[in-house]
Formats: sequence, C-alpha cells, structure tokens
Amino acid sequence: MVKFYNKNYFNKYFLQLNYFLIILFINYNNSSIQENSENVQIKGEWCPDGCSCTTESPTTLDCSGLDLDTIPPTWPSHFEIFYIRNWTINSLEKQAFRRFQHLVEIYIFDCQRLDLIERNAFKQLRKLRVLVLKGNKGLRELYKTAFSGIGNEHPLSIKIMDNALERVRAFAFKNVENLRELIIEERCFELETNSLATITRVDFLTLRGVCSLEVGVFLNSSRLHQVIIVDSALSQLPKDGFAELSHLNQLQIRESRIGRISEGALSGLFTVGSVHFQSNQIGRLVPGWALGAENLGSLVFTYNTIREPLSSPDCLRNEAQRFLFTENTLYCSCEIQWLVNSPAEEQWLSENYCGREQAFKALLYYSPASAGCRWVLPPPSPPTFLITSTTLSTPNQTFNQQSPPMHNLRHQNPSQKEFEDNELFEPPSHQRRHSGKNAGVKRGEFCDKLIFILFFIFFIIFWVN
Repeated sequence: MVKFYNKNYFNKYFLQLNYFLIILFINYNNSSIQENSENVQIKGEWCPDGCSCTTESPTTLDCSGLDLDTIPPTWPSHFEIFYIRNWTINSLEKQAFRRFQHLVEIYIFDCQRLDLIERNAFKQLRKLRVLVLKGNKGLRELYKTAFSGIGNEHPLSIKIMDNALERVRAFAFKNVENLRELIIEERCFELETNSLATITRVDFLTLRGVCSLEVGVFLNSSRLHQVIIVDSALSQLPKDGFAELSHLNQLQIRESRIGRISEGALSGLFTVGSVHFQSNQIGRLVPGWALGAENLGSLVFTYNTIREPLSSPDCLRNEAQRFLFTENTLYCSCEIQWLVNSPAEEQWLSENYCGREQAFKALLYYSPASAGCRWVLPPPSPPTFLITSTTLSTPNQTFNQQSPPMHNLRHQNPSQKEFEDNELFEPPSHQRRHSGKNAGVKRGEFCDKLIFILFFIFFIIFWVN
C-alpha cells in the first residue's frame, strides 16, 4: 500500500532545501568578494600612491612629488629600478635602501631639500650598477663614507651632476671599488685632501668644475685607467696634488683655467702612461713643475696659452720618456731669450707661437733684439735644459739615466696607439697660418749650403791653376 505524505509536509521539506541552497550561494559570494578585495589590496601595495610601476623586467618604481621624509617601510621591495623625483626628503639615512636588495639602478632627481647623504647610505646594494644624483640644489657637501659599503658585485657607474655641490670631504668614497665610471660635474667645487683616496679600480674618473684641488686628493688610490679634469677654474695645481696616484693609463687636464702650475705639480705620480695638458689658459709655469714623476711614459703639452713668459730652462725640464711641446701660445718677451737664441730648438720655435703682443707670429720669427732686449748668450750646446744620459757639471742636476735626449724626443712622433684616447685639437686659425713657413726656411738653408759648396769648388780650381 502506497503511503502519500500530506501537502504540508512536502512544502516544509522544500523550504528547508531552498534555505540550504541560499546559504551555500551566500557563502560562495562572500568568498569571491573577499578574494577580489584581497587582490585589490595586493595591487595597492604593489604600486604606492603617487607612483607609477611596471611589472615587466626590469621592474620600475617611479615616484614623483611626494611629501615624504624617508622611504616608507611598507612599500614593496622587489623593484630593480627606483626613481625618486622632487620629494621633500631632507636626507638619505644610513642604509636607506636596505630593503631593496634587487635594485640595479637608483635615480635621485630634483629633491630641493636634500642636503645630507649619511654614512653608508647605499650599503649592501650588491646588484647596483647605476647611481645618479642630479639637480638636487640643497646638496652642497659630500661627507665621509657617504658612498662606502655598497659592495657591488658588478661594475658601477656613479654620476653626481648639476647639484649645488661646493665641497667633497675626506674619504667620501672610502674603499669604493669596481667602478666603471665616477663622474662629478658641478659648477664650482673643492676637492679636500683624501677626498678621492682609497678608491680601487676605476675605469674613468671625470671631474668637471673643480675650483680647488688640495694636496693628497688621490692618496692610496690605484688601478685607475683614465682621470680627466675638464672645464675647471683652478687657482693652482699644487705640489704633490697627484701624489700616490699610481698605475694610471692617462691623466688629462684640458679646457681649464689654471692660475699657476706649481713646482713639483706632477711629483708623486708613478707608473703613468701619459699626462696631457691641452687647450688650457695658464697663468704661469713655475720652473720644475714637471719634475718628480716616476716612470712617466709621455708628457703632452699642446694648444695651451701661457700668459707669463717662461722664465728659465727649468720650465720645460721633465723626466718623461717622450715629451711633445707644440702648438702653444707663449708670452714673448726678453725673458725667453734662452729659448729663442738656442739653435738646437728650431722645431720648438717653429711649432709654438707668440701671443697678441707679437701678432701671433711663430717663435722662430721673434727677434728679442728688435724688441729692445739686451743680448743674452744662449746656453751651451747641448742646452742645459735637455734630458741627457750624462751627469751635468752643476751639482744636483742629474737626470734620469734611462731617458733619451729631449731634442731627440721631439723628432719622435708618438704613435697613434699611444694617443688614441685623446686626439689633438685643431690649432687656432692664427696658428695654422704659420704652418707653411717651415718649408721656406728649409729651402733657404739648402740654398746657402749649395752656394758655399760652389764657392769652395771655384776656389780650389783657381788655386790649382
């Protein structure tokens, strides 16, 4: 016998089933909403407010115009490139980027209130390859060990440009090593003693806008490939200014204004491939300025203007294995008779020029007598200022025994390989116009010799007859 349930019982069962399904649906919706809210929260943490971010490699965090005194500790730290633009930050504290262990590049631009980089601010950023500070007008000094402790595993480029830098303190780059390049380009800044000391292995060091270079700037720095001082205004190059700068391929000082190159300015340099002075405005060359460098390959002095006369032969005495002195503009006066009256120096006389006071003529055509100078006997032959392999009779004038005579060196044109890192500049137009006169001088000498030979032959024939 089939038993039928009444209608009320069936409705009750159906309502219970519907209630169960409704509860199940609500729970599912709640879980979906919670998951979506978590995703939104994750995305909000991934890119902070006021920043733009990229997820593709290299991951980039670019934050501009933020009113922050420090980097918030809640920010994600997986980024490889970090831009800090126009923040109100006052200082970079010690290990300011310690959470960002994946950083490869850091750019700090236009933070006008930034005036202090604390010690070890970039410590333990082992993957760092590029560090740039630019346009931070409150940054006036770099203090001790500001860039120490980076510990980079790859060659690093540090660029400090267009800030308001006035001074680099001692040991600001203490124990910094493995640098691809270090560039400091400012309007006018001073390099304190030891400011670039204890740096190891720098391929290219460029200093633009140096106003003062104190003694011992480069103490205990080694394995530098090229050092360039350019577009600077130095009151002087002091004695021992480059002391202990060793194993250097090339030192360039060019396109700068230098009030005085002091005696012993190159002393303390050792094992240096070449030193170049090019296109500088120089007030005075003090006698003995080029002495004191040990194991110097080449000394190149070209396209410079020297306002005061070269007072003695010691102004050109040096210990380099090769010396190139050409296309310079000198002040022509009675004081340079020692150079003009020396017949062995004809090449120097034809390749260097007087200044405006003598209408930029070649030294070869400058006549001290016509300028009213009293006659001064030229130095004995060979001139005393030449590097020779013998010991001079005057005490304390013994030169490098391994160096060939200076007059021979001038006729040895350095190979292109030796100077390929720094090609010579074109001479000014007032200098180029004299370049054709050397051939005329040589033709005149040949004619004189020919006339003498013919006269001698006629004399012999007449005497025999």
